[in-house]
Amino acid sequence: MTRVHLAVAFAALVAGSEAASAAVIDNINGNFLPPFNVFGPPIENIGWTYTPSFSYNLDGVFSYFKAVPNATAGARTVTVVIENTPGGSPIASGTFTVGNGGGAQGATFSPITLTAGQTYFVGFENVGDGTGSNTSGGLGINIVDWYSGVNGQPLNQQPAGTVNLNGWYYGTASGNDFSNFVSQTPFAAPILNFYGTPISTGAVPEPSTWAMMLLGFAGLGLAGYRRQRKTDAVADAA
Repeated sequence: MTRVHLAVAFAALVAGSEAASAAVIDNINGNFLPPFNVFGPPIENIGWTYTPSFSYNLDGVFSYFKAVPNATAGARTVTVVIENTPGGSPIASGTFTVGNGGGAQGATFSPITLTAGQTYFVGFENVGDGTGSNTSGGLGINIVDWYSGVNGQPLNQQPAGTVNLNGWYYGTASGNDFSNFVSQTPFAAPILNFYGTPISTGAVPEPSTWAMMLLGFAGLGLAGYRRQRKTDAVADAA
């Protein structure tokens, strides 16, 4: 019976590992800090293309926003979209609320599978104030700092190790507008952390499969053990 209990406990442990929570699985400048600046008119939305080097299940995108210096913008709801092309139909989206304090903020959504080598678009809606009605201009920008003093680099020079993409997209209308492309730094260096889980390979059984197999073996072992005890009892009676 001890072997049966051990097998059942091990099966439960393996099955429980299937529900492991997502963690940062990829990033672009994920550990950098943003500059002391804010999104201003005419920018309403901003985004970048992203090509993962490996396939995985994505279920969240987080960034790091600088605190708003004049503290007049107030909290706003930002929408993160994942699209195949800028301004196209979102294949995933989520919202979060960020205020004057900035900091690490992001959105989670139902997992989607990203394929290695395929280019996607990651957009943030409602980060600025394209209408100009908000005198603060919007949220603190979420790109790598390029000013002197904060990270010790010379004026207008990015820190060593900064990853610059091929450019950045922005829109001036509310909603899914990313119709303008600019191929310049420093706005091509976003701070992005992608949360997700690895994709299981087909050659390795899923944890639930292992659990069922172990339970089956445990049942067979118990049945054999009981038959052997019954045989021994009959032999002793004779």
